[in-house]
Amino acid sequence: MFYSDDERWIEIRLDKLRKEPRFDIIKCNSYTDKHNKMKELVHKLPHPMIVYVNTPDDAEKIKNELAEGGFKNTRIFTGRTSSGEREKIIDEWVRDQFGIMIATCAFGVGVDKRDVRTVLHTYVPSGPNQYYQECGRGGRDGQPCLSIMLFTEEDINASKSMTQKVLTVEKLSGRWFSMLNSDKTNKKLDKVIIDTSVKPDYNEKDSFYIEASNADISWNVYVVLLLRRAGLLNIVEVAYVDDKYIFAVNVLDQRIMFRNEASLELFNTIREDESNSIYNEINELTGRLYKATKSCWSSMFNDVYLLTDEYCAGCNNHENIKMEKYNYFPLKKQIVYPLAEAKGRLSEIMRFTDEMLIISKDNAQDMIKLLSSAGADIIVMPYEKDYSHALLEEDNEFTIQTYMNYDEFFELSRMNCNYYISGSIVFYVGDDQDLAAKLLNITANKEYKRVYVVNNDFFVPKRNKNISELVNGACKFDYIIEKELI
Repeated sequence: MFYSDDERWIEIRLDKLRKEPRFDIIKCNSYTDKHNKMKELVHKLPHPMIVYVNTPDDAEKIKNELAEGGFKNTRIFTGRTSSGEREKIIDEWVRDQFGIMIATCAFGVGVDKRDVRTVLHTYVPSGPNQYYQECGRGGRDGQPCLSIMLFTEEDINASKSMTQKVLTVEKLSGRWFSMLNSDKTNKKLDKVIIDTSVKPDYNEKDSFYIEASNADISWNVYVVLLLRRAGLLNIVEVAYVDDKYIFAVNVLDQRIMFRNEASLELFNTIREDESNSIYNEINELTGRLYKATKSCWSSMFNDVYLLTDEYCAGCNNHENIKMEKYNYFPLKKQIVYPLAEAKGRLSEIMRFTDEMLIISKDNAQDMIKLLSSAGADIIVMPYEKDYSHALLEEDNEFTIQTYMNYDEFFELSRMNCNYYISGSIVFYVGDDQDLAAKLLNITANKEYKRVYVVNNDFFVPKRNKNISELVNGACKFDYIIEKELI
């Protein structure tokens, strides 16, 4: 909504790897070895700390183990934790009333505690994305934090078995049609209002419970999101009311409106795709665990988040910080359309040519202001000659879209970012012979209009010609171009 109108839009990516976590991946020989190391790390590593576990039963066991070691002021947050308990625990956590949170993956979303110093994994998550989200609970204040994973071969096998826990076709279709045909659901002409607090009709052993549990609501939300990922429905709106989610959806495939052979076949296809996706994610993470000392652990995240630069604050592969190349956020993907078209008085003068040389001994600032007001789309200047302030003066009517320095221009050119290099471009060269040689090589035969502003018709040694001989277009002096532009 911010960056679009009815006919066009632009996607802006702002994802960047976190700089706070220092990673340590520790393989343990056995369950006992892992738990001994876990208790040692809880004693030695900084708090506040989150200890992530695989199941609610694991959380109970670790809570008891830590209590025996003197850490009695801990809390548990799992899928079994009721809504009322969750609010109380999160409030106490944020207000520093305890220092160790023992949690499953149910903990994290919406919790904003900025000073978590250690995130300790005692299990292998279901993929890099889940793992990175859980690591991200630490260091939100911008200060360093530790991200430690303890694992055994059994933990890897347990993670791989997660692919078998994808909802069966019976349960997937059962939950969907239970919600769809519930009295709580409101079917309108243009959308369907779905209440997720519905028990599935296949759950006969729990039929004495009237209301859905927290687990039911979570699984029902999962089903709605899965159908959305599969392109079978659109989510128009979502609201969280009375500890449950209400979805307004547009059904895109009518097969999911009726329970029959066609819908069951469709759900089977969806289940297989979801299972394959989970399998690939788990393999990505578990495969990296075996290479933790041989390759940078953080490089895994570049394979998951494709548009990010590489960054690692330290891992088993190296002790020194491995930083990204740039201090700013570079474009990682070429943007081709839409391209700007040359316009204004400058475009009219260059109607029959793509290049023009202007020899100007006048004040460079005045010439740049004149060209910007005549329709230049981009002005490129050396660092030491920054006239951007002149283009922003209140009395200056200019149409310039972009102002950049040569480092930025050369980088955009190298990446073929046509979106940002199009229309008519003015290059202020002055009397820099080396800059002229490099610039003419890069800009030759480009689609945009090119105006080179120089102080005199100097000789370019690298090309063995004067610059007027190298520019394939009109050569004009300042007093001539001023008359034509005004």
